[in-house]
Amino acid sequence: MAFREKRRQQAQGQEDAWVDRVTLSTLCTSRRPYEEMGLVWGGSADNEALALRNLQRGALERGCDAVLGVAIYSAGSQRLFSARRRNDEWHAYGTGVRWLPA
Repeated sequence: MAFREKRRQQAQGQEDAWVDRVTLSTLCTSRRPYEEMGLVWGGSADNEALALRNLQRGALERGCDAVLGVAIYSAGSQRLFSARRRNDEWHAYGTGVRWLPA
């Protein structure tokens, strides 16, 4: 059992290294030349950080190097002035791009 857990952790570490290479930006353009790959989204998540991580994974799966024009929103509880809303679903999306040679 320990062997399987160690292998799983190694695989997760390798995946995290690849996902970390995907750049996220709220800017809708870049000085670096790029090709638009289309809309990328990450699915629902329990918090903002996980929604952004899911967006990076979604971009990587579609062959993107970066996501421009990133937006994040929540759907769920409608309570106002709550420090932390429960049962919220967070979503992130943007335009997936592939960097072109300079």
